[in-house]
Amino acid sequence: MAKKSSNQHKGDSFEKLVFRKLKELIESQDIPGVSRYNDIFLHKQYASKAAPDVMLNPDITIEVYSNPDKKIWSNLLVVECKNHHRKIDNSMYREFVGNLSDYPRSGVRGMMISSVGFTQQVIRLAQSDNIALAVLSEESNWETIIWRQINNFDQSQFKHKVLVGEFSTDYPIVYWGSSFITISDLLQECGIPMSKALYVPFMEDDEICKKVDGILQDTRHLIKENFINRCFSLIAPNYKFNFVEMQEDCLGKCDFKEHIITINSALNEHRQNFTIAHELGHIALHSSIVENLLSIEDRESDKNTIIGKSTYGRMEYQANIFASYLLMPNIPFYSEVAKLFDEYRIRTGRLYHDYQPCNIRDCNIVTGALSAKFNVSQEAVVVRMKRANLRFRTPKPRNAGLPKSNSALSAHPSADLNKK
Repeated sequence: MAKKSSNQHKGDSFEKLVFRKLKELIESQDIPGVSRYNDIFLHKQYASKAAPDVMLNPDITIEVYSNPDKKIWSNLLVVECKNHHRKIDNSMYREFVGNLSDYPRSGVRGMMISSVGFTQQVIRLAQSDNIALAVLSEESNWETIIWRQINNFDQSQFKHKVLVGEFSTDYPIVYWGSSFITISDLLQECGIPMSKALYVPFMEDDEICKKVDGILQDTRHLIKENFINRCFSLIAPNYKFNFVEMQEDCLGKCDFKEHIITINSALNEHRQNFTIAHELGHIALHSSIVENLLSIEDRESDKNTIIGKSTYGRMEYQANIFASYLLMPNIPFYSEVAKLFDEYRIRTGRLYHDYQPCNIRDCNIVTGALSAKFNVSQEAVVVRMKRANLRFRTPKPRNAGLPKSNSALSAHPSADLNKK
């Protein structure tokens, strides 16, 4: 028997890694809306539709069945793994797509996984052919880690650079159709259940605010230089805290298994503070959910939860609301706004952001003062004020303002912001 080359060994190792990770993700979990009946195979052969005596040899296949006897699959996901030093080009892509049409039945979908990326031409073709593309390496982190990333545009730009092989990342990148999704989203779209589905319940903003108020009882609502440290000791006493240089699309991350919060050391102070509070929000709101999920099976060997896009979005929203209330708690926040409104004679009970010089001045002064007071960015202040109905984009005539008793500020029990 001929010996395998080092490249063949490398490819086999990569295929086995992907197979093992996918198998861990999809084993035996009933999830509403997807099939419970599926099997995953490594190097299973399939007879060609055009020439039954010719066998197709995919790297990995996931068969989905409509009934428990598992005799005939109704959907098939074919996964091609390439652990090359070069990008997947048009010739490799065309060969893979050509084979997909040769499977004996319909319901076949394809996914190509590369360790270094794809050419621009392949990305365009995959978008039109509805082929999923993924970039991951043998070092990719599939563990239960919540990453805080920059805004969607910059995040998408970074992921596209990973997809074309310009940058590398330590977590899987999946591109399907015309957007970036998670492995969880892709598998569930194909009707394949995840072994550990993560469900995060909806929470009203007021409910999150009450959680923050409960945590801050011992702080006496004082804003001090060590405020973040005190919050950290209250919320995450068992977590380690690190500042390290991170890849450019990440602000920070929270590792529930290892109990580590990591913050990008390149951030300015305001952004660092909000990112710390955001990660603390994940611990306060989501750690019990994720830890319960991990305890379903062996904690040491089974740790692979890839969070779906919609679930991730809900977790990020909730953590942002938590961070906003934590850094700008109700009592000191409303009290400080009242002082500023009184000092600068803002009698409307709220700010109006329009093109009038006086309103522009009021917005800039109040936003800047609150940013300095609470050590957060002006953007965070603006969002906080909008949520409190203290700032509006559309102006109203001053003589049409609400009566003091109905204003958003005087209605709050902790402060009367209309007092002289």
